[in-house]
Amino acid sequence: MVWRLFFVITAIIVLLMYILALNTNYSSISSFQYFTGELAYVCIALILGVFYSLGWKQKLFSKKSINIFIAVFILSMILSIIDSTVQVYSVFYKQAQNSIQAGIASVIASSVYAVIANLFLIPFYIGLYKYKKNFDSLVQVEKTYWKIFALCFIIMLAGFVVSSITKYTHFVLYNIFDYISILSCIYEIMFIIGFAWNVRIFSKLFWQVTAIPYVLLMCLIPFFISDTFNQDFHIKEIIFGNPISIALFAVICIVFIYVIYMYAYKENN
Repeated sequence: MVWRLFFVITAIIVLLMYILALNTNYSSISSFQYFTGELAYVCIALILGVFYSLGWKQKLFSKKSINIFIAVFILSMILSIIDSTVQVYSVFYKQAQNSIQAGIASVIASSVYAVIANLFLIPFYIGLYKYKKNFDSLVQVEKTYWKIFALCFIIMLAGFVVSSITKYTHFVLYNIFDYISILSCIYEIMFIIGFAWNVRIFSKLFWQVTAIPYVLLMCLIPFFISDTFNQDFHIKEIIFGNPISIALFAVICIVFIYVIYMYAYKENN
């Protein structure tokens, strides 16, 4: 029961963090910071996956994959500390105009940040230990990696929907593609849940009829959203901000197309 509670608390924290991230000025983010941020999503998937596995007694990670996720987690922690050190150094240098003082202050601040972050992560470290210890007693389930993917993306999509509701005063300035973008998130949440957990939501005909229009709109929406919608959610900056974001958007599109194709046309559940 305690691990289910940790899962819910973590999901809520991630949801709130994503809503705040939508208000970030992505035009000022470097490729290094963007890359570090994307690695953070892998860490989030690992944390959610471990808590979910322990809470529902399911084996989402193999022994090999959990080690790969841990390696990415460690890399993400190192890069985030480096990034925070660089950011803090620039702030202190502007104030003190002394590179030595700024360097010492940035190291101290980053060390404090690392300690606080790891204190918050203690439940995860204990969960990771318990996952490895109780690995053989957990139940093997289908589509383990799709479930990990789903846990992360469902929260992100829900965050986008919640954030859009908070912008209701701007609704009169949105165009049809903006509204479709919001509704498509709900649509995506449904078929991701359905595919990952083998649940048939609505009839198969519904998904067969809507799958192709969804794919076409998904590819077109980023180019036709209104300026107001883009200012609210920074869609174009997130997608087209740098080569990493463009490549990631292409990969996500391919993954979503595969999932809706399988759910609408192949699976019979």
